[in-house]
Amino acid sequence: MNEAKIPRKIKRLLKRIGLPRFLHHFGPKLYEFADHVLALLIRELCKLSYRAVTGLLRGLGFNCPSYSALAKMLARIPLRLWNALFAATIRFKRTVVAAFDGTFYARSNPSFHYLKRMKRKPPLKRAVQVNALLDTRRKKWLAVKPRLKRVHETRDAVRVVKRSPTRIKIFTMDKAGDCEETHRLLERECGVEPHIPVRRGVHRGFYRRKHAAFFRTRTYHRRELIESGFSRIKRTQGQAVKNRSAGTIHREIVLKFMNDNLALLAKFLKIHDSFNRAKL
Repeated sequence: MNEAKIPRKIKRLLKRIGLPRFLHHFGPKLYEFADHVLALLIRELCKLSYRAVTGLLRGLGFNCPSYSALAKMLARIPLRLWNALFAATIRFKRTVVAAFDGTFYARSNPSFHYLKRMKRKPPLKRAVQVNALLDTRRKKWLAVKPRLKRVHETRDAVRVVKRSPTRIKIFTMDKAGDCEETHRLLERECGVEPHIPVRRGVHRGFYRRKHAAFFRTRTYHRRELIESGFSRIKRTQGQAVKNRSAGTIHREIVLKFMNDNLALLAKFLKIHDSFNRAKL
């Protein structure tokens, strides 16, 4: 039953946003879209290649497409569909305290022991920046914005709040977001209450002073939970991205955060424990 729960969860997710079983009109109907989504999620969770995840799922008895079909499906499906699947993983409608922060993913994953032995320098590729929004009570990701070029976090603060499918009451961010424009847009356009610490030596701004008067340190420290969320994702799904183009990198990041919201890792741990008890 544990193995059957994972495909059922994926099919309920696709049904929630109204997707058909097959996305193509012509050709043989061998693999449903749920089979592609399941294989791509397992690939990110287990940090496997396309060939490895195809062999693993077929060996376990799942109906899995070929490795080339998975690669084409990841690049062919538009990004707005993956964002809709990510939003479907959130079932609640209201968030009390949401935390916003950014992290980085490496675009290459070399062995630093090998680089040291060969006396080579670390790769100079730019890291992928990811700005995300987290519900601090349920530990669910509300919105995510990947970027291949580094920008200031305040450029995405209002954007991810508008992209969130839930209504947010309190928004927390570090001191980097303490500017008059961010405070004004969060209150007037998003209708949230910002809790951002005041920068030293800056006293201008009507909305900055207004929100500083109602600033609560205890509420602001809820922001620390998003650091734990980033650590959890990187420990379970890796600290680097495997794809190379901009579109597939964005989709890969969305799949990583979908895995964390769906809590598929807990399902695999239960399966692993059941195999260990069977051996004993």
